[in-house]
Amino acid sequence: MSNATPKVENKRGINPIWFFPVAAVSIGLWLLYTSIMARGSYITINFRNADGITPGKTTVIYKGTIVGRVKDTELNKDLSSVAVHIEMSPQMKNYLSKDTKFWLVSPTVNLSGISGLSTIISGKFINMFPVKGKAVKVFNAFEEPPRGLRKDGLYVKLHSKKLDSVSIGSPIYFNKVQVGEVTNFDLDMDGNGVEVTIFIEENYRNLLLTTSRFYNVSGFELDASLAGVKVQSDSLISIIKGGIAFVNHESEENKNNQKVTTNFEKKYTLYPSYAHTVPGKKIKVIFPLGSAVAKEKTPIKFRNINIGVVTGSEVDRNKAQLLVEATIKKEFENIIVKGAKFWEVKPKISLKGIDNLDAITGNYIAVDISRYNFKKSKPAGTFTALAQAPLKEVHNKYGTHLNLFSSRRNSLAKGQGVYYRGVQVGVITDVRLNTRAKNVITEIFINSPYHKLVKEETKFWNTSGVDVEFGLFSGAKISTQSIESILSGGVEFATPEKFSMRKKQYFQVHKKAQEEWLEWTPIINL
Repeated sequence: MSNATPKVENKRGINPIWFFPVAAVSIGLWLLYTSIMARGSYITINFRNADGITPGKTTVIYKGTIVGRVKDTELNKDLSSVAVHIEMSPQMKNYLSKDTKFWLVSPTVNLSGISGLSTIISGKFINMFPVKGKAVKVFNAFEEPPRGLRKDGLYVKLHSKKLDSVSIGSPIYFNKVQVGEVTNFDLDMDGNGVEVTIFIEENYRNLLLTTSRFYNVSGFELDASLAGVKVQSDSLISIIKGGIAFVNHESEENKNNQKVTTNFEKKYTLYPSYAHTVPGKKIKVIFPLGSAVAKEKTPIKFRNINIGVVTGSEVDRNKAQLLVEATIKKEFENIIVKGAKFWEVKPKISLKGIDNLDAITGNYIAVDISRYNFKKSKPAGTFTALAQAPLKEVHNKYGTHLNLFSSRRNSLAKGQGVYYRGVQVGVITDVRLNTRAKNVITEIFINSPYHKLVKEETKFWNTSGVDVEFGLFSGAKISTQSIESILSGGVEFATPEKFSMRKKQYFQVHKKAQEEWLEWTPIINL
């Protein structure tokens, strides 16, 4: 048996030749991985049409950077839209959620401005607003840039009975400076009005208060009066695209107002005009048709002080009336009570001059109230306007009411004077037909103590105008009364020296005075 020593041999390692295949496979896998990761996401966006969209050329832009490119386009099965297949950049894969929005940008030129100007050179492109979330593959494009994408600023809802000319993109103004825009509108839940969503820029959000009032500023206003023709309008953009403004009135209720801090914190009313925003008491005044106080912004004055404004009007054709709506300032509400008198004031030009000169720039509504009605202070909301200004208190409760009759009215009118020897002692209170329309009845009031001048034999005549008589041999004879009576008109009376106590209520109005009447000089103790 031999004791041979076993031979020890070193075990061979991996043949270096295998390094190259392994490295090649690893590199291939890495390249495959990076290729997959770099390839990005494929999505489909449905457009109404593919006008201006070119595969391989049209890009998706976000903040001026290309984040995708159109690969292909095809009609959808129902032929109602076009499916645009797009490869998005890998960095956008986490921002392709259901809330992400896409829209096509193209150049637009109109009277309100120019948009998409950069596309004139580069061509149309697809813009996007990314929202992070679970990825989806199919999107529906917007026809125009969607509103409500900004995070800074304030969103507010307005409610209106009708939309008028406001549209998406219409500007929002404060003191004629644009501070936001309309972002959306829709019918309210019951379908009886419109809800308008607006956006206030961050720099201007502190202007919006809980007591702010919004109103429509679309269009222009034409105001024609004796002072001329005045055309008032807001900006050209508001005429074309519509517009909304808001105002913060200085009033007692606004002293403790608060700023709006959160979106949709309060729903506001959208008023049809600025006049409707004025805080105060809402009233209605019934005028006859043809009154020139129907337009908005017609002022209401109490003894030459502006206390309110007309906000609108409505014609009642059945009653042939004009129902005028107005707002009275809060500090003057206490005088708008039962018994308050309203009437239209307009300039009147005659030989005497111009009456109501303060109305030459435009008619207004005057209001007054007696101390008696003011003390009673019974609230009221609807009033009937007087046909003309109430008569001045030239008479008192101790005077006398009389009726004069004539075949024609001639130039007699309510408000004209009643004279005795050229001194005004009364006033005409009404001119009307009698019940059978046979005569004209002129109602007069003679103030105390001058009512004692009227006796049973008293004669009345018309003092308006100039009386001219021509005779073949006597020539011309001109008779006139006082300048005041010529210009103002009215009636005069005379009483003879021999008289008896008055019993009758009706007296005839003669066309002119007889010479003997003018010579009467009775002695009557007043």
